[in-house]
Amino acid sequence: MLPRSAGLPPIAHAVIIAAAACIVIAFMRWAASIVAPILLALFITMIAMPPMLWMRRKGLPKLAAVLVILLILLDVGSLNRTFAGALARLGAIVCAEDNGIRSLPAAFSSGRYGSPPP
Repeated sequence: MLPRSAGLPPIAHAVIIAAAACIVIAFMRWAASIVAPILLALFITMIAMPPMLWMRRKGLPKLAAVLVILLILLDVGSLNRTFAGALARLGAIVCAEDNGIRSLPAAFSSGRYGSPPP
């Protein structure tokens, strides 16, 4: 913040703060392709650090703890991708049917979207 002794009227002070906020927001939009992966990496690190420290306290070597965390994160990522794909296919089926979600049992039992139930 600007010091009050700068001799600026309050409206000029507010305009300067608004201009600075606009510049910061414009820079963040411009740098989003760089900032977003960094923030994602920080978030994953914050999530993964407590379990890794717990494994280290239990006597697991650092490399083994990192590999366990990496395998867990990869497994969760693959499950996320699998469920996202399944939901996308379900959404496409619902959109393709005339009656929407009410026609799903008939569509699946007819075998149009996979094998019929046994």
